[in-house]
Amino acid sequence: MGGARGTEIVNGWPEESREAAQLVIDAYGEPHEATESLLVWHNVGP
Repeated sequence: MGGARGTEIVNGWPEESREAAQLVIDAYGEPHEATESLLVWHNVGP
């Protein structure tokens, strides 16, 4: 992923969204793709 990391991007998100995103980041690591309003992971689930 180029540019900002997912944890940096979510800092500007509303608290509830930020908490949800952080749970996923903690579970699966930094996203493979990220924009100011979207985080995407590919093939990380079971």
